[in-house]
Amino acid sequence: MDMLGQEGKERAWHQLYEQFVRPELDKRSDVAWSDINKVLIKLPQDSDPIVEFNNEIRFIYKVEDPVERSAGEMLGFHEIREIKEVLPPTVDGRPVAFVYAWRAGATIRFTFDFRPNSPDFEEENHKLAPALQYRLECELLELILMPVVDSIDRLLDIGLSAFPALIPYPLNKISKYIHDNEHIEALKLIKMHCDNTFLEQLVLKWYSYEMPRERRALYDQALKTHACGLYVVTINALMGEFEGIITEWLTKTLADGEVTDLGSYNKKFEKFKSIVEAATPLETIEHKVLQSITKFLISPDTLLQKFNIVEWNNPSINVNNPSRHIIQHGKHVPEYYTRINSIKMFLVIHSIYWCIYYYETYKRDIRQEQQ
Repeated sequence: MDMLGQEGKERAWHQLYEQFVRPELDKRSDVAWSDINKVLIKLPQDSDPIVEFNNEIRFIYKVEDPVERSAGEMLGFHEIREIKEVLPPTVDGRPVAFVYAWRAGATIRFTFDFRPNSPDFEEENHKLAPALQYRLECELLELILMPVVDSIDRLLDIGLSAFPALIPYPLNKISKYIHDNEHIEALKLIKMHCDNTFLEQLVLKWYSYEMPRERRALYDQALKTHACGLYVVTINALMGEFEGIITEWLTKTLADGEVTDLGSYNKKFEKFKSIVEAATPLETIEHKVLQSITKFLISPDTLLQKFNIVEWNNPSINVNNPSRHIIQHGKHVPEYYTRINSIKMFLVIHSIYWCIYYYETYKRDIRQEQQ
C-alpha cells in the first residue's frame, strides 16, 4: 500500500469510489457522501459486492472480561479490561476480501485485504493487518472513552485525567464510578490496580527511549521510596519532572528564538499543548486523550492551584490535587503525601512521555506518507 505513493493512493481510491461506492449511493435516497465517515466494501467471490456505511458496519471484537456470562448477556463498555483482537470481515461465516475506508480530516484513508479470494488462502491463520487492527481498536476505544471525555472536569476534581496508562481499564470503570458519584470507589480501584508491580512495569517501558533513560536513577529511586511508603520523598522528587521533561523536549524541538520566550511554567506548558495538539487529527481518540492530558497540566484546579504568601498558614487546598506551587514553594501540606497522590506522579509523567512520543511517531508517519 505504501508503495503506491500519495498520488497512487488517490487514484486507487477514486477507482474504488466510482466502482463500488457511487453505485451504492445512487441506490439510496437517505444518505449522502458528506454524511459518511467510514465504508466497508465486502467482495465475496460468488455474489455481488456488499457496501456498508457508518453504523451498518459490524466488526467482531474479542475482549478480556473476567465475568462469567451467559449467552446473549450484555457487556458494558466500562467492564472491558482489554481489547484482544478484531476479527476479519465475513460473509455467511467465511472470511471475505474487503476494502475498508475512513475519513481522516479532509482526506480518505483506506486499506484492503484480498487474500481470502486467493486460491491458496489459509483460513485458519487469517488475521487483520496490524495497522487495521490498531485502527479498529481505536474506534472501539473511542466508544469506551466517550464517557471519560464527557466527565473530564469531574475527573480533574479528584486529580485524574485520561491517563494513557489506565486505558481502557480501569479508566472506563473509574469513569462509571465518577458518573455514579462513587469517588471513594474510584480512588480505591486506582490504588488496587496501580500496585508496585504495575508501576515498575510502567516505568520500565519508559527506558526504551533516550530521554527517560537519562533520568533512570531518579525514577528507580522514586519507585523504591514509593514501595517503602515514603510518599513525601517520592512526590517531592517527581513533581519537578513535569516541567523538566517538557522544558528539555521543547529546547530540542523549537528554534533558539522560540525557546527564549518560554520563561514561566505556564508559557512552557501552553507551548507544549499547542504543539502536540496541533499535530494530530482533531477527530481521533488520540487527540482527545492529548487534550485531556494538557488540560490537566495547565488547569488552575490541578497542578496550577494558586498560592498566595498571605495564605501561607491557611492555604486553600484540594488534597486530591497536589499543587506544584505549594509544594515547590516549600509549604508542607501533610495531606498531600498519600499513596494515591504518589501513584499519580508516575501516571502524569507517563502521560507526558506518551504525548511526546505519540507526536513524534505521528509526524514521522506523515513524513513517510509524503515521500
